[in-house]
Amino acid sequence: PIIEIILKMWTYFLGAGHHHEINNPLTIALLKAQKIQKKENLENPKDIESVINAMERIAVIVKSISEIQSAKDIQTSQYSDDSDMLNLKKSS
Repeated sequence: PIIEIILKMWTYFLGAGHHHEINNPLTIALLKAQKIQKKENLENPKDIESVINAMERIAVIVKSISEIQSAKDIQTSQYSDDSDMLNLKKSS
């Protein structure tokens, strides 16, 4: 099945340490955004808050995916009538 192929690809991706390639720049961007949020008198503080929330969500997604160890850990949910999607909350 396609999920097993994706898992094998992801396992290779993680084995090569690529999750660090996502997390490192994400952490820098998140810290800079938080610094701006604290120091700047922003015209619309909700803009930077939404950026921070999005970056935090990406970090959670990367962590959830990195916790999937094998095909037996994968859980899916129905996305539409003819397709499923990976359910990260159930899989990790």
